[in-house]
Amino acid sequence: MPRGLGLFDTSAFLDSLYDNTWRASAEALLRDIAAGGTHVEIDPLVVHELTYAYVRHRPGATRGEVVDVIDELLSWRGVMEPKDVIRLALARWESDHALSFVDAYLGVRAELENLPVYTINRRDFLRQGVDAPDLRELMGTG
Repeated sequence: MPRGLGLFDTSAFLDSLYDNTWRASAEALLRDIAAGGTHVEIDPLVVHELTYAYVRHRPGATRGEVVDVIDELLSWRGVMEPKDVIRLALARWESDHALSFVDAYLGVRAELENLPVYTINRRDFLRQGVDAPDLRELMGTG
């Protein structure tokens, strides 16, 4: 019987990579999520953390490899939404090495929801084709 919905933390994945006292438990949890026995939501904050923590724990890993690992997690039976928005953001993050995952995620959401992004860092959002108004003009401070 599946467990109720829970939130997935980065450490549950990262500890599966190491020979430590938590590895067996982390691996068992991951297998259970993959099989659908445990249901989790992978929050975009966790995805952001994985985009940099995985490389720290697997030096030399490319953005493409990180995307593949996260995409595999998202494909597991026990992983609930918001998978589509995360996948779109991961694709954008992978293709633009100057872009952080957070900026890619906000850009995708801004496009899908037809919202502006209020930021000082307009360049990264304008490059994504997202409305990022000049705050000096908007606020009358320029």
